Amino acid sequence: MALLGLSRLVSRLRSIPTQVRTNLAQAELISALEIERTIKQSIQKGPKTGRLYRRGSIRRGSRRGRSGIGTFHQASAPGEPPATDTGRLVSSISIRRSDAGLTSSIGVQNVSSVKYARFLEFGTRRMKPRPFIRPAFALHKDGIRKRRRQAILAGLRARSG
Repeated sequence: MALLGLSRLVSRLRSIPTQVRTNLAQAELISALEIERTIKQSIQKGPKTGRLYRRGSIRRGSRRGRSGIGTFHQASAPGEPPATDTGRLVSSISIRRSDAGLTSSIGVQNVSSVKYARFLEFGTRRMKPRPFIRPAFALHKDGIRKRRRQAILAGLRARSG
C-alpha cells in the first residue's frame, strides 16, 4: 500500500532548517518516551476490576517442601487497560524512530510473541476491548502539539537570532 504524497512530505522534512530538525527530534523523543511510559504503567498499575482467578495448580500434600497453593490473577474488565500477567506485553512495547528522529512508532514491536495485543486493544467478537495504546496517545496529544510548536519556534528563533 502506497501513501500518496509521502515522498513530498519526506523532501519537505529534509528542507527544514537544521536547528528546527534537532529541536523537533528531541521533542519527538520526549513525547514518545512519555507515551511509552504511560502505556506500560497503565498495564502494570491501576485498579483492575475484572475476574479473579487462580493461576497454576493446587497440589495435594507437600511435594519437595512446597505447600502447592496456586497464585491468583486479577484480570481487567472491559474498557480497562489489560492487567499484566506474564509481563510479555509490557516488555514488547517500545519505540522505533525514523526520519532522523522526526517520526516515532510506539507500540508492540515483536508482534509474533504477543499476538494477543491486537485483540486486547480492539477486542474481538467475544471479548470487549481493553485499550492501552489509544488512551495513552489521547492523553498526551495536546502536550505533543505544544512541544512540537515550541521546538519549531525555538529553532526558528535560534536561526534568525
